[in-house]
This record gives sequence, C-alpha cells and structure tokens, in this order.
Amino acid sequence: MFLVQRLAEEKIKSAIDRGEMDGLPGQGKPLKLDDNSCVPPELRAGFRVLKNAGYIPAELQVRREIEDAESLLLHVESESDARRIVQKISLLKSRLSTTGRESSLALQDHEYRQKLFRKLESREPGSA
Repeated sequence: MFLVQRLAEEKIKSAIDRGEMDGLPGQGKPLKLDDNSCVPPELRAGFRVLKNAGYIPAELQVRREIEDAESLLLHVESESDARRIVQKISLLKSRLSTTGRESSLALQDHEYRQKLFRKLESREPGSA
C-alpha cells in the first residue's frame, strides 16, 4: 500500500506544481469531514437522520447521567442525599455493564469525556 500512497502523492504534487489545484472551491479553508466510513453503507442514511435529530446512543446517555450524578455528588451537603446519589450511580453503572459492551477507553478519560459532552450539548438539533 505504501507504493500506491507514494504514487498518489506524486500525482497530487505534480498537479499542484502545474497549477491544476488553484481556484478550487474552499481553497484555503478547513475541510468539513464527516467520516462515516466505519458505518455500513446501508445504515448511513439512518445514522445521519438520528444524528441530525440530536439522538445519542443509550450507552452515551447513561454515561452522561453518571457524569451528572458524580458532579452533583460533589455539591451535596446532606448525607442522605449523598447516599441516594451514590445508589443512583451504582444503578447506572450496573445498567451500563449489563449492555455487554466494552467500555470505551477514550470515554473513561475524564477530560476527553467532558469535551465530548460539551460538544454534544452545544449542537443544536438538526445541525450536522
């Protein structure tokens, strides 16, 4: 595959040198990549509809609820409230573990998870 990549790069470079890439739409602007290459072609339209409707998978929703409960736990003053929240977190974590899915290592990283949730919350329904 390295040979194919090298040939492609050479062709692109020669086209740039000849000026064939000048004046293309979007030149100098970042690309808007919407990589859905891991989604089977027959499911892509359905996934796009769900994404545009603001749907998130159940697993992410449960993880968000866990995150919210954990942050709420930091601000609770009553011990009985704290116990209820800890019970809720345990229930949510057990629900998550029964899905049979391996937990995402990326989502276990607190900083990454926070950025992801902020990005999801900032999106308006219907935006791509």
